[in-house]
Amino acid sequence: MSRRDNVEAGETENLQGRLCVPIPSEAPCKQVQEKLSGVVKNVHRKLRRKYREVGDFDKIWREHCEDEQTLSEYALAMKNLADNHWTKKCEGEGRIEWCRRCA
Repeated sequence: MSRRDNVEAGETENLQGRLCVPIPSEAPCKQVQEKLSGVVKNVHRKLRRKYREVGDFDKIWREHCEDEQTLSEYALAMKNLADNHWTKKCEGEGRIEWCRRCA
């Protein structure tokens, strides 16, 4: 299985020097959102696992902040989620509106 095929696990690939989250353009909004959230969840999962293994929060966070590719992939996924999926563009109430309502 290629990295491109493993988006569900939160993995992405770098195509021709550009960071990409490979999502088919015809994918329904919900599927795209799930793939992007997988990228975000994978970063969080790796941070939790490293903390359990190493226990040194400062070291783990410093290494995380130095990993520019992961940070870029994470930022792209978060921006796409915020711009296109946490609004009312997809279905029902957007995440941002939900947060405001609950606060």
